[in-house]
Amino acid sequence: MTVIGEHTQVKIPTVSYGAEKTARKSLGFSGKENEQNLPYEGEVKDIEILASIVLSVHPKTIHNRLQSWQGNLDAEIISLRNAWSEGGLKKYQLIGDNWDKNILPSFRTSLQKTLSLHLFNLIAVVDRITPNPAQNITVLDISEIDISTYLPSISEQEQLMTELTFIFATSVISNIPHLEQSLKSIYPKHFEHKYSFFSGIKTVQYPLGLFKCNENKTQELIRLLKQLTEKYVPLRNGEIFEPVFLGGDRLTDERVQSAQTAMSNADSPKEKLEGFISKIEDFHRLMNFLEAIYKLTYNTESASDKGTMHYYRNLLNMRNVKGKVKNASRPFKLLYYTILDAICLLLFLDHLKMTETEKILLENFQHKTKDEKIAWINDICSLLIQQCYMSEFT
Repeated sequence: MTVIGEHTQVKIPTVSYGAEKTARKSLGFSGKENEQNLPYEGEVKDIEILASIVLSVHPKTIHNRLQSWQGNLDAEIISLRNAWSEGGLKKYQLIGDNWDKNILPSFRTSLQKTLSLHLFNLIAVVDRITPNPAQNITVLDISEIDISTYLPSISEQEQLMTELTFIFATSVISNIPHLEQSLKSIYPKHFEHKYSFFSGIKTVQYPLGLFKCNENKTQELIRLLKQLTEKYVPLRNGEIFEPVFLGGDRLTDERVQSAQTAMSNADSPKEKLEGFISKIEDFHRLMNFLEAIYKLTYNTESASDKGTMHYYRNLLNMRNVKGKVKNASRPFKLLYYTILDAICLLLFLDHLKMTETEKILLENFQHKTKDEKIAWINDICSLLIQQCYMSEFT
């Protein structure tokens, strides 16, 4: 075998399997016949032997180096916490989830059983938007609030119409090749709003490591929340200055609230674990919303009924759409997106009394300005939404 370096070329003789096995034994490398019961112990011993002949770094060296970095993992967050407690505007939130792992032994015995690890993974995410503090807040009596305040206003309906028009037009353009060729390069890629710039900024996050905690056990979760309160909740004079968002999935949210309920009889807000506001992260919220739509519209017994979701699932041969939504959220989402695109496309073509193969654009369309072309597609989509979805509000 030949190994080519940057400036050298070295020939290494090829070793047969039998000679390689003899060499491993002479160097003391572990084999299957002398592996211990502990998982990966043989591999660790091999690395230690390589380290003794200066061909590898010793595992303890790596372990000590990683352990020396542990104290610096949250240095930036501690600095932000201190500034926050003094009135700083830059804030952060915590996101965590359980991390469960079963380690199987090489040889199962009455003493050497499956090692079950239950840890809690935590990261800190710095807020990209720094809100201006509210001033002169007045709390109104509920009897003084007009009921129309809770109904969609005209401006809110117009805003909703604008957003739906953008979604409708984007779907139509991406599914009609002739329109895609003419409008894709000039139609906006994203819906502009006042936070569009901040949405494009890369998120700053800090991994805080794995904590020894089984979130299924309330006592262990309470102990972890007390530890996190001392480290990451901004305090002033030993009391909570402002609570921190703690995000996770639906189960984590429920368990954190259960832990706070269990400590509701404590003496102070800090001991009651009120330094955290539990919430469900956006990804899990979207999955829960998709699951709610699934329960209302999907039925596996409607395969022969045209127009049903399961009928289209079979028609499109989307065989990965099966089981529970939480185990196949992406396939279910693509199924609903595909059907929504088809509905938008059919409404658009029916309005123009055309088919996809016919010429859709108007005469002299290429001579129109970019704004006129965008206005043309938006006017049609807005009219269709007004007729099909928004007629009840007009």
